[in-house]
Amino acid sequence: MAILIWLASNSPAHAATNSSSLTHHLSQLKHPPDFTAIIQPPFVVLGDESPAEVQLHATRTVKFAVDQLKQLYFTNDPPETINIWLFKDATSYTNHARSLFGDTPTTKFGYYSSQPPKHG
Repeated sequence: MAILIWLASNSPAHAATNSSSLTHHLSQLKHPPDFTAIIQPPFVVLGDESPAEVQLHATRTVKFAVDQLKQLYFTNDPPETINIWLFKDATSYTNHARSLFGDTPTTKFGYYSSQPPKHG
């Protein structure tokens, strides 16, 4: 699994990551039809595996990391909505980074981008 994190600052106010704002953000989010998008507070997680696999990664990887980081370093969720894109393998990661974001990853471990996807 490879990761791309995208900060989604679509509104001037930078929506807070509460349940209603995440639900609204998810309803407005454009993504390829073969991707599953789910809410895993304080993020929206998108992945190109089955819905069950994306949910598993969101819980076992994203939620686990958030819980651990909050215990050690953070007291508040990020003020902006952040999308985390998970790709099933290295080929998917490279191809989708290029087609969605116009990027060529320089690391196999994922990267951060403030640019929105070029298309959904």
